[in-house]
Amino acid sequence: MKDENKNRKNIFFETLLQNARGGFSGAKNLKRRRIKKLFTWWSKFIFITLLTFAWIFSGWPQIWNFPPGLNKTHAGSTIAYKSAGAGTMTETIDANLTPAAPAAVDAGDILIAHIVVLDASLSLSTPSGWTLLFGPSGLGTTNAGGALLGNAWAYGRIADGSEDGATINFGSLASTVGRMGRIYSFSGYSSGTINDVVPAASFTPDQTETDPVIQQVTTTVSGAKAISLVSQDDNNSHAALGAVTGGTWAESVADYVDANVGAQGGKLQIQVGTPTSDPGTIAGGLVAGTDDEANTLNFEIRSNAPVVTLSGTATASITEADIVAGGKTIVLTTDGMYAPANASRIQFVGGTTAGKAGAISGDSTIALNSGLTGGIASAVAAGDLVIAVFGTGATADRTLAITDGSNSYTLIDSELYQDDTLDTNLRVAYKFMGGTPDASTTFGPTGNANDSGAMAVYVFRGVDSSNPLDVAAVPGQAADTSRVVPPDITPSTAGAYVVVVGAAGHNGGADTFTSTDLVLDFFTRGGTNDTNDVSIGVGHINNWTSGATDAATWGHSQTDSVDFSWAAITLALRPAATTPFADARQAIINGLDSAQSGGTGWDAVVKAGQNVSGVVRTSNTVVTITLDAFPSYDITAQETITATIPATALLGEQTSVATPTFTIDTDVSPPDAPTNVSATDGTYTDKVTITWTKSSGATGYKVYEGTNLLDTLGDVATYDDSAAPAPTITAGTSTASDGTTVGAVSLILSGYSANNGTSRTYKVVATNAAGDSPDSATDTGYRGAGTLTYQWQRSAADSDASYSNIDGATTFSYEDSGAPDNGDGRYFRCVLNASGAAQQISSSDRGFEGFISVSIDPNGVVSYGNVPLNSEKDTTASGTNETKTARNDGNVAENFNIKTSHAVGGTQWSVGGTAGVNTFVHSFSINDGTSWEILQTYDSYETLAVNVSSSGTQDFDLKIGTPVSTSDYQQKTATVTVQAVEY
Repeated sequence: MKDENKNRKNIFFETLLQNARGGFSGAKNLKRRRIKKLFTWWSKFIFITLLTFAWIFSGWPQIWNFPPGLNKTHAGSTIAYKSAGAGTMTETIDANLTPAAPAAVDAGDILIAHIVVLDASLSLSTPSGWTLLFGPSGLGTTNAGGALLGNAWAYGRIADGSEDGATINFGSLASTVGRMGRIYSFSGYSSGTINDVVPAASFTPDQTETDPVIQQVTTTVSGAKAISLVSQDDNNSHAALGAVTGGTWAESVADYVDANVGAQGGKLQIQVGTPTSDPGTIAGGLVAGTDDEANTLNFEIRSNAPVVTLSGTATASITEADIVAGGKTIVLTTDGMYAPANASRIQFVGGTTAGKAGAISGDSTIALNSGLTGGIASAVAAGDLVIAVFGTGATADRTLAITDGSNSYTLIDSELYQDDTLDTNLRVAYKFMGGTPDASTTFGPTGNANDSGAMAVYVFRGVDSSNPLDVAAVPGQAADTSRVVPPDITPSTAGAYVVVVGAAGHNGGADTFTSTDLVLDFFTRGGTNDTNDVSIGVGHINNWTSGATDAATWGHSQTDSVDFSWAAITLALRPAATTPFADARQAIINGLDSAQSGGTGWDAVVKAGQNVSGVVRTSNTVVTITLDAFPSYDITAQETITATIPATALLGEQTSVATPTFTIDTDVSPPDAPTNVSATDGTYTDKVTITWTKSSGATGYKVYEGTNLLDTLGDVATYDDSAAPAPTITAGTSTASDGTTVGAVSLILSGYSANNGTSRTYKVVATNAAGDSPDSATDTGYRGAGTLTYQWQRSAADSDASYSNIDGATTFSYEDSGAPDNGDGRYFRCVLNASGAAQQISSSDRGFEGFISVSIDPNGVVSYGNVPLNSEKDTTASGTNETKTARNDGNVAENFNIKTSHAVGGTQWSVGGTAGVNTFVHSFSINDGTSWEILQTYDSYETLAVNVSSSGTQDFDLKIGTPVSTSDYQQKTATVTVQAVEY
């Protein structure tokens, strides 16, 4: 016999399935190819991406590098190379250097003179009507005496048309020193001075002991040309320019050579470049020569200085009241380019070397306040980074010292030592110059009287003082050779400056290195001729854009030997980030000048008080200035304001050509009241929007709520009152069923609502410098409430606490089938939300599920014992005395049903209404056997009891009638089942 509970969970799962259904129905060559591919990508990106990539591919020394293809808006003409005049070279004492202008010169041609003197201590003079554009710039790095071979200069002028073939006198020297010069002409001039069209900031020089190296040039306006003036202590013609990317370089005229000046003769050349994108950047490269001292001057020629145009709200119908109220805009547009928002650049200041005799004591110094060559200055300045190099040849590991006279320089990596018959010691260290730069760098003794030493200082500007080394320095060293193999390095920052330092121990005297793989600013020096000699070298790799460097092995003037050794270290200097445009904003404000000088006028009030945050660079060519409010501004007569863009704000540092003006008028009378005032009625949940029709002559408006001033505005016609009273929620009352629903708790919310915010009454007053208008008409408005949302929550236990969300319970009524199925109580509440209103939570209520359960007492077994055929036996007191009790263990009224099975065990006995062959009768009684109900059908329920209350019981007896005959006499078993169902 068994009891059976109704499976209410089948109903629950069926409900979920229906809900789901409803929801558903709702190498170098490789490097070049890589760069070319990335240039192709640029055209597919927006401006900011282009600017970012520009820094990745721009290397020193360009001031601010912009990507190709931007801002083709320059109004000037295209610069074109025309011709060259007859060059001249001489080393006759007191002879004038007089190169000739080209044979045909037109008024407005741009003339450039290239002058070289083969002695760094001597110079020529500037002819009348000409301007020194750049120089001196060193030719070579060192000669046998350790000094520069010479210097190069660039001069210029705008032609007046009288220069056809004229010789230009650059003066004479009381010396046999060689000097040479040549003049070139260009067409396309539009306007401005020679310094406007050839800006000093565009110049980048280079000096080398080997082949001439043209530096990268970035043009800043369309139509401009990149120029490189090449000079060399050599009388051999140059080969074509090689290793160039990003533009087209082409020698524009045959070399001018002469075998009769200098040690190897002299040579001048000009290269003219056109960027692939206009404006754009042309990468540098080598001019194949003969490894003699050389110089290149690399710069830009353009047709004019930038032209400025002026527009904006401050340039039309502007009045004194506009300045008082603020908010007006001034738009300055140039056909040049503004300085970028962010930039980074390392500049090579210069360097020098010295030899040192072997000694166990005694310091040596190299001056920092003069004598630097090869870069942009001859002396260090505050903030410069000094890299000091000290190498010795030796037969042991020596300890070297580099100091500022008292304090040691910061050692880079570790002091390197390579053991061999002739050992190499190399120490490389650095120091940033303070507010008062050091006068010199001090180098200690070599450590032995037989050990010669060589020293160098190598100075940079624009290095990040917090993290000067972009990545860890990479050392390298080897025995059995003096040929330095520069270690590879992989910088991580665009614009990093890669420096290679090397030294070799040998016995050849004051020998030096050579480098052929684009190592720029290369300084090399041998020590003194001693028992153990040394050579040092330091240079810059300028062709790094990404990945690892791959500099070529250095050459050495001493015949190689297995007794020699070398050590080297490669550094990547990180550029300091700068903000050139932000730094120029005050200068842009200062460029707005009044023609008057009133004590409360433009210059005294606006220009003196305007905040730089109002100056915004909106593109390469446009700057917007939004004026602050200046209540003290007061004029009695019209002011005229002239707008000039300062040089510091423009790429290439050129002042503007055009200086447009605008005027500011005095005020008149107060304006009329605004009309058509309207406030929104529940349109928005977070604000009330007030709109109106503007008043003529008004410069601003005041918005009131009743008599309370909410805000004073500029020249606008709308206002958002976000402080208007917020909408509210009435939370309501929660009701949970107490066992009235089997398998669920019925939840319902009543008395809830979402309510609009309280109305406010608004008016608007127009204003200008003369006063306020009358009040406008009023209008009321209020914030609306968003749609209510519901989320029922259930407590974790039978207490009013620890609530969590019921999944899917998001309607105001809900059947919760997740409560305990044993009828334990839980508390329920509803969380209400609506956009704009504060969240509310309803009252809580306790509820529980109805559940059905039945049990049989005292147990579920009846033993009839041995019953003869065709006889009966029951469980009453007169029978087996096993009366059973069915108990309602649920919490709702139940009906009890009863059924029997066939009897099994050997031959099956089938249940039936009367006994027969292998057929038995099973009956039940609820009145102690007074009457019996036959269970006539197999596995079919009959009613046992009706409306049994919770904890109620029903007694019953069973009776069996055996068959009249049977096929076997084995023990039989039949199962009787009692079922409970909801009443």
